[in-house]
Amino acid sequence: MNQESRHQQSKSFIEFENYQVNESIFMLNQDFLEPEESIQLKTRFSIKHDYKSPEEVCVTIVCELFEADMVSINAPFYLKINMSGWFLLTEDPQDEQKRQTLHANTVAILFPYLRSAVTTLTSVANMNGLPPVILPPVNTYALLEQQSKEKNNAD
Repeated sequence: MNQESRHQQSKSFIEFENYQVNESIFMLNQDFLEPEESIQLKTRFSIKHDYKSPEEVCVTIVCELFEADMVSINAPFYLKINMSGWFLLTEDPQDEQKRQTLHANTVAILFPYLRSAVTTLTSVANMNGLPPVILPPVNTYALLEQQSKEKNNAD
């Protein structure tokens, strides 16, 4: 096998085009009382894949940290970021295995941009001595599987 054919075999069928932040909300809880134990970060993610055509998919991730009702639960802040990324597809992912790979990989590609936005917003907020939030890397397959289970339970 020559080098060119190996390169073609390993070439991805997903091409990242661009991303944008659609919405960002940050509210600092002025009444926050720092607990004696460490603060447990509460995160929620919502992920949607919208096929614009057989050659293009838009992925939207909504990330929420804590809850909008932050005062009643004594959370230090509420943060919501809605971000979309556009991807070109060189193949139509019709089989289920390829579609799962597409979904997981597009989220994995977009996730570092989300992590950066969260860290940037929480670092410039100057949160009364609290450090900026750095989201850990995630297992995108597990995240998508969890979301699928939650959706099936809700139906």
